[in-house]
Amino acid sequence: MKRIIVIFLICAFPSTISAQNTSESIVENFFNVYKNNSSDAIDYLFQDNKWMEDKFEELLNLKSQLFENQKLLGEFCGYEKITEQNAGKDYKQLVYLVKYERQPIRFIFELYKPKEKWIVLNFSYDFDSEFIK
Repeated sequence: MKRIIVIFLICAFPSTISAQNTSESIVENFFNVYKNNSSDAIDYLFQDNKWMEDKFEELLNLKSQLFENQKLLGEFCGYEKITEQNAGKDYKQLVYLVKYERQPIRFIFELYKPKEKWIVLNFSYDFDSEFIK
């Protein structure tokens, strides 16, 4: 019985993501995936951006670097939004503090809504101690 529920949830998850296409839900869903697998979370971010299809090497490098950094930081302890900047109503940058045992990381999401659906244009992270620039 538990196996059926898990299979159902896995199958239902992508349709839930598509139905809730707000910039905040994209980031929230990212972190839900990120808790278990950072590589899958990066794939999730760019799944709706057809312009990223030819950026395979860059995405692979990003996933690899993030995974290696995570190993040095200890346990994932949560996240919180630091800033949100909007350029009009269809372009925004969301900055999050991602907490680990050793030290935090800053995640920067750039999102754009060219038509009716938000897409992730860019994602980056750093260890900068100056969180708000």
